[in-house]
Amino acid sequence: HTKTPSGLLLCGGMVLRQLRYSGVFEAVKIRQTGFPFRLTHDQFYKRYRMLCPTVKGSSKLDTCRKMLQAIPRDLSGAQLGKTKVLYRAAQHREVELLRNIAIERASVTIQKYYRRWSAMKLKKALLALRKEIVAAVKKRTLEALDAVLAKSRQMAFEIYDAVQARELRVVVQEEVRITKIIKGLLSALGSNLDPPKSKVDELTAIMAAADKISFESTDVSKGRETLHAIKERIETRENLKKGVAESDLLIL
Repeated sequence: HTKTPSGLLLCGGMVLRQLRYSGVFEAVKIRQTGFPFRLTHDQFYKRYRMLCPTVKGSSKLDTCRKMLQAIPRDLSGAQLGKTKVLYRAAQHREVELLRNIAIERASVTIQKYYRRWSAMKLKKALLALRKEIVAAVKKRTLEALDAVLAKSRQMAFEIYDAVQARELRVVVQEEVRITKIIKGLLSALGSNLDPPKSKVDELTAIMAAADKISFESTDVSKGRETLHAIKERIETRENLKKGVAESDLLIL
């Protein structure tokens, strides 16, 4: 074995002798036979007060003394000093086990009340949303329905009223489309009851779309009346042509 210092060489025997001669082993032994766990009165109280929450003393020292007596474990090996609580590994294991059990129970209780609070908060929000949806359905406008549906998407789940509102929005959107087309056709036709066939077909198709969703409004009624008048005029013209043709045949 070399005694020459080297940063790349480790001699196990020499390390062992250095530890022995420097008194490290003796310090560890003394530490083991002493009190390796040392907490101030305030630290001990804050860490283990959940084990006996009703215990109170005239001072932190008195409180720690009562806590050592109230904790349901044998802590006779612990020593109470003027500034610290000293105890060994056996007592440390006992109080830490009790602390972990207490924390687990407290966690379950906290979760229970938090979930209850969350459920009540969600219920309150859903009831408020339901009122808004009912009001939006009565208004029957795209703006009102879009507003409540946007709020509904932010909820944890969708209520049945929101489903109905979304279905109603599809119908209202179709009603808006139909009304816009009918107004455009009526404006283009004016009082003309002899429009091109393309306009007649367009008016017929849009009235069929209105009938499909059972849509009734002032514009739809006007469109239906106009279409009926146009069809009557076309039918009258066809009958007239047919009558003239039959008359010509009889004359011939």
